[in-house]
Amino acid sequence: MKKYRLPGGGKRPETEEIEPELTDWVLYLRDLEIAITTHEIIYKAIELMPALKNKKYKTLCKWCQRYLNRKGFSYRNPTHIGQKPKEDAIDQLMNFLRININIRKKFNILDEQDLCRIGNVDETPIVFEMFQKKTIEKIGNKTITIRTFGTEKARISLILCILANGLKLPPMIVFRGKSDGNLIKKLKKHPLVETKKVFVMCQPNSWVDSSIFLIWLKDIWFNESLLKPKRKTLLIFDRCTSHYSDDIKNLFILNDSSYSLIPPGLTRYVQPLDVSINKPLKLEIHNKYTQFQINSLNCKKPTHENIIDFVYEAWNSPVTITKEMIIKSFKVCGISNAMDSSEDYLFEYPQEI
Repeated sequence: MKKYRLPGGGKRPETEEIEPELTDWVLYLRDLEIAITTHEIIYKAIELMPALKNKKYKTLCKWCQRYLNRKGFSYRNPTHIGQKPKEDAIDQLMNFLRININIRKKFNILDEQDLCRIGNVDETPIVFEMFQKKTIEKIGNKTITIRTFGTEKARISLILCILANGLKLPPMIVFRGKSDGNLIKKLKKHPLVETKKVFVMCQPNSWVDSSIFLIWLKDIWFNESLLKPKRKTLLIFDRCTSHYSDDIKNLFILNDSSYSLIPPGLTRYVQPLDVSINKPLKLEIHNKYTQFQINSLNCKKPTHENIIDFVYEAWNSPVTITKEMIIKSFKVCGISNAMDSSEDYLFEYPQEI
């Protein structure tokens, strides 16, 4: 018959007196979004109880693990890495929302049918070799191998844009290479590129610089065949340095449109792509890549054409990114809510700032 220990039974830990203060210290640092390891906890415990200094470090590590279990702590992978919002973040947030409302009134973007003139654009990196740090394996196996294609450092950049009415504009993929080299000439012959379902560019570091962002504006955002109407539109993006050129500002003026810059440190709260879209998109691209890896028993790495297919299929998947998901992401960020305040409850005000 299996024996069970009663709640609170067993030998009391010798650090019982310092654990409440130690726990408050851990929670305080996590409220500040500061990373904590077992090393910091052990050093803090020694500071609170100098007698622990006489114990072996291996013994302290085992104690620390038991302490974490008792207090409900565990090692977690971060779900977001970013800067702490500034002290005036609330003022910047409210000013950003106020600017968007004023632009909507100026351009008469008031009703649901006008939301096609509000968009959000963002650049996000994708690595070719989406290497997994962990895998499922039988308990007891000492050697655990993960097969790769040897392209761990290869990467691309995606320029994505969604509209407040739930539509998605074609993605632009930025590969590593010369802007007028043989690679871009070859990729432009891809059926998806020829039909303008996917746009491709090349840059020496596969980065989105001001020249590429300007091309994106001309070829996609201000393209009448993709966006109607192209005038009196509102485009929302972050304060990346590639968005600051005079040519970009003049292009908006020329097309009688406007843009709104998200304050630094607030993109995870008020950028729809960051809030709802980028993560499921990357997971779907990773699934496409994993399936390719399973089918490629000879470890043949994916070609640039394969990457184009992965991105297109993931971006246009009816399950991964739905129209309802996009519409809700704009309202959660407080961008496309009804002007009569009837949808203000949908805005998720960030409590931590």
